[in-house]
Amino acid sequence: MADAEGRPPTPAARLAALTERSWQPRRGKVERHRLDAGPHVALLPPATLATAWALPTLTERAEWYGEGNGFRRRPLGSTAEPAPVDLADVVAELRAELVALPELDDAREPYQHLRLFVAAAGPALVDDYLTRLARAVRAQLGRVPRPERATLTSEERAARIRESKAAHQRRVRAEVREGGRDDMVTAAGWVSAWREQVSPGAHPATAVYGTYVDRVADAGRTPVGRNTFYRIADEVCGPRKRRARGPAYVVSQEVAPMNREQRKELASLIVDRLTDEWRSAALDGLADLLADRQGEKSAATRPAIEGAANVVSLDARRARRVA
Repeated sequence: MADAEGRPPTPAARLAALTERSWQPRRGKVERHRLDAGPHVALLPPATLATAWALPTLTERAEWYGEGNGFRRRPLGSTAEPAPVDLADVVAELRAELVALPELDDAREPYQHLRLFVAAAGPALVDDYLTRLARAVRAQLGRVPRPERATLTSEERAARIRESKAAHQRRVRAEVREGGRDDMVTAAGWVSAWREQVSPGAHPATAVYGTYVDRVADAGRTPVGRNTFYRIADEVCGPRKRRARGPAYVVSQEVAPMNREQRKELASLIVDRLTDEWRSAALDGLADLLADRQGEKSAATRPAIEGAANVVSLDARRARRVA
């Protein structure tokens, strides 16, 4: 349905042409309210009004997307990341649009009643209807389109994996180099003391780490990372065991307590051993990376052999002579 000049109808004109009968069977029952001034009004169901008016009105000037219980919006034709919009802001925008609807003498009852409802009904009643209308709009919105992921070649994928491994080794070396040893010694000493105090049984690894973090933070020290703590605790308590609730440290029997100096010496030995292992792994990873890159350079600079398909190996030649 276009106007006299061939232009598509505006959302207001489309809403003014709606009738109660044309939409009621498909979109729920018409809502009827009695206003304080006396007259009754019949309102289109929120899903109907969302399709016929609210969604076209909002999408005339911007791109709208649904995200969970919220909204996102960006200008038409923009490639920027859509900005989040609160439900209350959408309700306020819909209210402003309804208040601005022009008076049309030839409009049908749903249009006239909606204008009267917004102007004369109580604020709580209007907010409830517009909130349900906004949620009906959100139910019809699509999700934010995801950017297309670039297809990587096997060589590019391998290069990313190598770089990721190298970055991990750099982080390990930095942790050892930047004074992390004292924190690791503290962690090893804490685990040793914890092992002496707990009763036999299975203790979830996550709970042990959480207790350690709380105790160390209370003492004003910096806790080590979760993976580092687990490596240290594995040395003190033995490797973690699988249980129904996740990995756990199994304490089989009570152990004799150590004094502070003994516990500190044991902690230093454990940390020195782990540090040597990490340093060795870092050097091995660096050597592998250098070897891979050197191989790539050699392959790139190696001249192609003309007629390589016609070359017969020495073993093949010997086999022919024997035959």
